[in-house]
Amino acid sequence: MLSKRKPVPHALAKITRPQPEQVLARTRLLRRLDQARKIIWVVAPPGAGKTTLVADYIARRKLACLWYQIDEGDVDIAAFFHYLGLAAKKAAPRKRKPLPHFTPEYRAGLNAFTRRYFQELYSRLKPPFILVFDNYQQVAANAALQEVLKDGLDGLPVGGNVMVLSRSAPPPAFARFLASGDLEILDGEALKLTLEEFCGIARLRGQNRLPAGMLQQLYARTQGWVAGLVLMLERTKIENSQPQAALNLTPEAIFDYFAGEIFDKSDRKTQEVLLQTAFLPMLNVKTVEQLTGQRHAGRILSDLSRKNYFTVKHLQAEPVYQYHPLFQEFLRARSKELLPPERLAALQQNAAALLETDGQVEAAADLLHAAQDWAMLARLIGRHAPLFISQGRTQTIEGWLRGIPEDLRTRDPWLEYWLGVCRLPFDPSDSQRCFERAFTLFRAGKDSTGLFLSWSGVMDAIIYGWNEFVQADYWIGMLDELLREYAAPPSADIEARITVSMFFVLTLRQPQHPQMRMWLDRVLLVAQRSTDMRAKSFIYTYLELYYLWVGDHAGAEWVVAALQKLTSSIDVPPLARITGKIVEAVYQVRMARHDLCLRTVAEGLEIAHSTGILVWNSQLFSQALANALNAGDTATAETYLQKMASTVVESRRVDACMYHYNTAWAAMLQEDTSRAQRHIDLALRF
Repeated sequence: MLSKRKPVPHALAKITRPQPEQVLARTRLLRRLDQARKIIWVVAPPGAGKTTLVADYIARRKLACLWYQIDEGDVDIAAFFHYLGLAAKKAAPRKRKPLPHFTPEYRAGLNAFTRRYFQELYSRLKPPFILVFDNYQQVAANAALQEVLKDGLDGLPVGGNVMVLSRSAPPPAFARFLASGDLEILDGEALKLTLEEFCGIARLRGQNRLPAGMLQQLYARTQGWVAGLVLMLERTKIENSQPQAALNLTPEAIFDYFAGEIFDKSDRKTQEVLLQTAFLPMLNVKTVEQLTGQRHAGRILSDLSRKNYFTVKHLQAEPVYQYHPLFQEFLRARSKELLPPERLAALQQNAAALLETDGQVEAAADLLHAAQDWAMLARLIGRHAPLFISQGRTQTIEGWLRGIPEDLRTRDPWLEYWLGVCRLPFDPSDSQRCFERAFTLFRAGKDSTGLFLSWSGVMDAIIYGWNEFVQADYWIGMLDELLREYAAPPSADIEARITVSMFFVLTLRQPQHPQMRMWLDRVLLVAQRSTDMRAKSFIYTYLELYYLWVGDHAGAEWVVAALQKLTSSIDVPPLARITGKIVEAVYQVRMARHDLCLRTVAEGLEIAHSTGILVWNSQLFSQALANALNAGDTATAETYLQKMASTVVESRRVDACMYHYNTAWAAMLQEDTSRAQRHIDLALRF
């Protein structure tokens, strides 16, 4: 349950440019794209040829391209940055250092993180290049992704262009680009086929002998709509007759009507492949063959793509196909109509298993949710939650967990455990309740792995909440009970986790604990063996606190030196570097090294500002404030009091207490006893 399982490598069509076949060169539009401004917004209804036009333009002009297909999963900003990072790696494979994941410490500084991320992304792309964001209509008007892209595109360098493909007009977040003239719109009217283009596509599709009058009639009825033309020509080819029935229908109704006509004329094997693959977002040939049992399924998909029959092939070593959204909607509706519910559910379950094997975990989870196979979805979550959470994609995992009926989820200890992990950075109290429920369930089931992990989760929630450490007393005693019952944790990894949690909470709550020395020795060993720089930096932080609180200045000085050595490399995560600065500042306050402390705080704040990791700013402010008060520098103290006030969250009672305590101290130095009394009363309350 703990391994960060990596998905099997698969063709990421989401970040790969489509390769449509039998494409007519639409010269007038290609020239317009040549002259486009920094950002061009291609907006038109489905089936208007947006994707085909832009993919064909990039291929004909031989331009470097990073293609990103937006979907529902991108509501999780961490998922967006994850896949954009994979796209960057694909576009610039020689750059070995990956772009950062959007883990929880960055959330308070999303704007700064975004700017830094896109600067690094642009540095990896050689101009001229194009960024394409396809299916942008999937992004809600109030979604965080709107602001992310606005901030990211602000830094677009010379030689870089962006093309956004959408069914809807630019949202308010892009108004500034319109006003400045950096964005222009290519709309549905411009994308409509001219009669000349219409006839050219008919010739490409083998309709050389249609009378001119009939072509003009078809053109009039489709009103230049590409999808309508393709469907009408296909039906005309099959029946050798004029399509009259769709004269007064909407474009979507025309699509459904003619797609149904053509589907019904297809052979049985083709129909089976279409019905059974309707729920797959991407069509890997091996996956399709396994799902359908049809050895020639790949040939059917290739034929659909070659005919440009609403099936697009993506540029991969092995072919990967994707249905046009309108065609997929039609096929899904037809599957639900023609397949018995039991077979449809079984088909979705089998497809989910194959998708997971192929690395398309999100798509697999969606299918299992649609099939209401909660047991299989729970197992999938257990296999992939560690990796997703390590990448910051907690919102995705939490969404899957919340999708399971609550009465089932709350009876499964592992689901409650993973929900606790997801909630920890955002709501420690809620997280603690999840861990406690999981602990109770694990204890009833005598699951030692779950017991020790949920115990550690409770401790982490208490520490992270920075609220009332007195509640840790019960859980400190509980670990002694567990160790008597189970002798030892079930693995070295779990033993390391409980060692760290126990040492942290003892430092904060029971530094006088009779076994404190034993836990100190154990955590030193964990720090020595760990290769996780972020984890090591946190261990050193609590070691520093412990040594200072028991008066071991030699130990504290050793920790500072160890952290300085640890964080000296540029490859160290920025959170670890900020943590190192906090530890240094704490030591310098105790040693009354006033100037050095202020310099260290300034360095920590600069790292925070440049990376967007603002979560520990309050700790940096607090050390600068204590330093100024120790030095009797009330002017500097007031400056940092104001900065600290903006970061105080009353639910984190320790921070609130220290803010009011320091305010009272500053007031005493200023001989303002009334103010001092007011704030010391508040400090006592907290």
